[in-house]
Amino acid sequence: MIKESPPVVRKSLASWVTSKNKWLQFLLVLTAIITVLANVLPLEMQKRIVNDAINLRKFDLLVLYCGI
Repeated sequence: MIKESPPVVRKSLASWVTSKNKWLQFLLVLTAIITVLANVLPLEMQKRIVNDAINLRKFDLLVLYCGI
């Protein structure tokens, strides 16, 4: 006869996540968004600068931008 074990917690996982520390959750989401922007924005700017230099056909600018 196998005896059923009682559940470890009676609350759902979602209730644990949403019930406490809303300020910390907001701070975590804000930090994630800022981190993504800080990683993507410089790459996008580099791409635009290099594309502008290629479109203007200024090789010296392209070398300068790539060197920076």
